[in-house]
Amino acid sequence: MRVSTRIVLSAAVIIAGALAGALAGPTVEGLGQADEFLRRYSQLLRILIEKAPQPVEPDEVVYSSLDGMLELLDPHSNFLPPSGFAQIRERQQGSFHGVGVQISLRGGRVTIISPIEGTPAARVGLRAITILRPGIDRPMDISLQRARVPTDSVRYAFLLDPQTAYIRISDFTRTTGNEVNRALDRLTGEGATRLLLDLRDNPGGIVDSAVAVSGFLIDPGQLVFSTKGRTADSFQDYRASRDGHHFPGPVIVLMNRGSASAAEIVAGCVQDHDRGLVVGETSFGKGVVQTIYPLRDSALALTTAKYYTPSGRCIQRDFDSFFAYVNPDGENNGAPVPPQDQGPVFFTDSGRKVFGGGGITPDVHTAAGVYSESVARLLGQAAFFHFAVGYLADKPDKESVARSFAPTPEVMKLFKDKVLAQKWLPEAELDAALAKADDRQDIELNLQAEIANAGLSLGDGYRILLQNDGQTQEALKRFPEAAQLFEKARASRPQDRR
Repeated sequence: MRVSTRIVLSAAVIIAGALAGALAGPTVEGLGQADEFLRRYSQLLRILIEKAPQPVEPDEVVYSSLDGMLELLDPHSNFLPPSGFAQIRERQQGSFHGVGVQISLRGGRVTIISPIEGTPAARVGLRAITILRPGIDRPMDISLQRARVPTDSVRYAFLLDPQTAYIRISDFTRTTGNEVNRALDRLTGEGATRLLLDLRDNPGGIVDSAVAVSGFLIDPGQLVFSTKGRTADSFQDYRASRDGHHFPGPVIVLMNRGSASAAEIVAGCVQDHDRGLVVGETSFGKGVVQTIYPLRDSALALTTAKYYTPSGRCIQRDFDSFFAYVNPDGENNGAPVPPQDQGPVFFTDSGRKVFGGGGITPDVHTAAGVYSESVARLLGQAAFFHFAVGYLADKPDKESVARSFAPTPEVMKLFKDKVLAQKWLPEAELDAALAKADDRQDIELNLQAEIANAGLSLGDGYRILLQNDGQTQEALKRFPEAAQLFEKARASRPQDRR
């Protein structure tokens, strides 16, 4: 037992020494020599590992202590252990190695939701019915070889109507600029003359990609955003490139409370230059720069500066209260956050008033729709998904059935029978939901979407849901206003009056 304890302690000291040395260098300001700091730290580790009431792993102890140290700074400075650092690098590269399926836990089983186009899973015909498929008596044996799988950040890109390009960006990776460029080329070729850019629930990512996307929308050389910090090299301006694609039509950006960081850079740029309108809800307000300092196979993500929009607004919200920062809706008891109407005042290119002090306030505030408790329970139990899979299982031409599907009275009876048989809802509650116009519409729409997901593609199902998405529909009404704003801003710039 003593031998194993010494091994554990030695490992802890080695880990602590390597990390602290990498972080501190030869001296630690305010603490004297680094070796004195490490001596005290090693003593603490020894006591903790020998005397703690339960066994502890040395790396967990050291990593936790680093997390505690960084909590003194801000909510976004973090130590990235080897596993976390590897995941971030993989995600930012825009690809990983695997078989290429989107999976989820449905009914207690790991279920294939959809294969990713161009991957091993798509090539062998895996689809949303798992490898144990309804209508087939025994499980199917399928051989797959892992390969490079793209993790596209542009989840959806299609025409909402003959003139409106819809592009949804899930996050900003190294490939986002190229993905958006390809999507714009394709959609303008199909006739798009205006753009709805959906950045809802986009947590951000690589700022260079945010600059690239903004560069497709604003004039070459215009300011996208700037950074300011403590050091001289933290003061930087980021401007739109003079090369590449430029979308000439009106633009509307959709945002919500889950939109943060690089997503806020794009929205703030569009708003401050009057390039278009921002519709939806006030964004999260994460406007700090994390510089990654590699430490062998781990890294330190340290906040080194703050983001500022072209008008000079600081995106970052106050984080004096950590609880309020990570739970911004808490004070509203879960109600939608109202538009920000107080704070430092700034002005857009055409003189419109905008507010600083945290996040991007939409030009048109529209709260997200909320499902009733009954519909939410059906969604939570994947009732629509399971019905769609079963409904299509014995259809020889699933694509044709999915394209012509409608929630007829016969279909709704089949759905009700399925819900009651699976005990997803009591009969009285289901009948009450079906009797309410809003609930029935939500149920029918989700049935249509899941049938399209299973029989066609996730994009076809998502397009159906957008038809009843209040924020999307409000945005579509605002394009004439966005076009007028853009023309006014262009006319006010000296280079456009020549």
